[in-house]
Amino acid sequence: VLDLSRRECSVTCRELRKGIPYSDCSGDIVIPSSVCLSGIELDVIGIEREAFNNCDGITSVVIPSSLNEIGYRAFYNCLNLKDVVIEVGSRDLRFGYVLAYTHGPGVYETFSGCPLETVSFGRCLRILNDHTTGMTVSLVGLYANQMVIPDGASGESILYSMEAPDGGFHYPTLII
Repeated sequence: VLDLSRRECSVTCRELRKGIPYSDCSGDIVIPSSVCLSGIELDVIGIEREAFNNCDGITSVVIPSSLNEIGYRAFYNCLNLKDVVIEVGSRDLRFGYVLAYTHGPGVYETFSGCPLETVSFGRCLRILNDHTTGMTVSLVGLYANQMVIPDGASGESILYSMEAPDGGFHYPTLII
């Protein structure tokens, strides 16, 4: 629980194995937009760092519009994760990072190591490090054969997430 007064919580890993966060989730994962804990309704606003790290059983994930942030390596190396749906929302989805070295650039790797086939972008993606601009999709590892912008999404803001610093786009298929 992040903030009980504002009734907000975040998804996190279940346990540690050999000091590494571990979750045994599998199949098609739908992150809920809210949960009920001891009779109190809480909005789910984030996924903690490494929450689903190395979950080989996950095949797809749906990120609800209520989520504001996904932590560093949240879905890192999920070897069967093929599809990611980021639901249409009005707020940007931000990604956490760690420093590569003291005062160095941020390392994100949120979906790195996942063999993604399709990503549906319902809103703009941003990284938390204000000094890096453009190419959010590359930084967080959201490479896929097919990029989808669903009805109701703001294409202009989502294209910012896919823009390279040189202003170009480098993806095989973009479906709008």
